[in-house]
Amino acid sequence: MAVAKTLKGNLTTPELELAIADNFDLRKNVIVANLTNAHGKFEGLHEIDVGLLRPTDYFVEFELKLTKSDLMKDFHKEHSHKHELVREIYYVMPMNVISTAMRVVPEHCGIIGVRRNEKLEPAIETIRETTVNPDARKWTIEERLQLLRLGNMRVWKAKRDLVKLRRELGR
Repeated sequence: MAVAKTLKGNLTTPELELAIADNFDLRKNVIVANLTNAHGKFEGLHEIDVGLLRPTDYFVEFELKLTKSDLMKDFHKEHSHKHELVREIYYVMPMNVISTAMRVVPEHCGIIGVRRNEKLEPAIETIRETTVNPDARKWTIEERLQLLRLGNMRVWKAKRDLVKLRRELGR
């Protein structure tokens, strides 16, 4: 009961990440959270909250924002989320941030709202579609392999964290 009560509060970053993974077909797309320019493999690429590589070898960026102030800070960054490796970009946020997002998020960016459904699971609603970056290019085989390596490393870290948590809980 305490867990369900806690989940009625604000959405969390992992919930937004799960909402994306659950709604963008993990069997068809490669989805990786917290993508950075690991070891210089993605030259000039900014940090990406969640990235999705389609079977077409084009990439979608998901920028996660939990609050209105977090959203506003994004527009003071040096980069503008534009890069030749990013074909589409969506801002993903709780529904209570949408009205602000509609005013400040650039027109070429899509907007996705997230809420909890009746089972307290995160559910998404696309508020505005993204516009395709015509200058984006397909990912090379080397870039795809690096993305897969990063995603694989994250799975094993998550499993390690889960085992540690289970030990702490005595399960």
